[in-house]
Amino acid sequence: MKTLLDLWSYPFVVLLLVLAAATADAGPRLDLIRQRGALVCGVAPAIAGFAEVDKAGRYSGLEVDICRSVAAAIFGSADRVRFAPATSIAPMLRISGCTTSPCL
Repeated sequence: MKTLLDLWSYPFVVLLLVLAAATADAGPRLDLIRQRGALVCGVAPAIAGFAEVDKAGRYSGLEVDICRSVAAAIFGSADRVRFAPATSIAPMLRISGCTTSPCL
């Protein structure tokens, strides 16, 4: 059974991880994303619950929510994301400008 102390320690661990990540060198990949002005996420739009497109062209699902969260962390806005339909990783590597393997 979790004690009250255990439950209170989780936010502090998360805070420490966030602070550690904020001081890490983001590298050229993040610089490229920032220069582009939007995060490009490849999603398979026909998988219910992961990525779906409604009649208005709006994306929803788990993959979409993750992409929006990452965009919010990078730009401060969850709207600065573009979704590209992808059935494999190869087209996404071309879209993102990746020329090396592995591309992280």
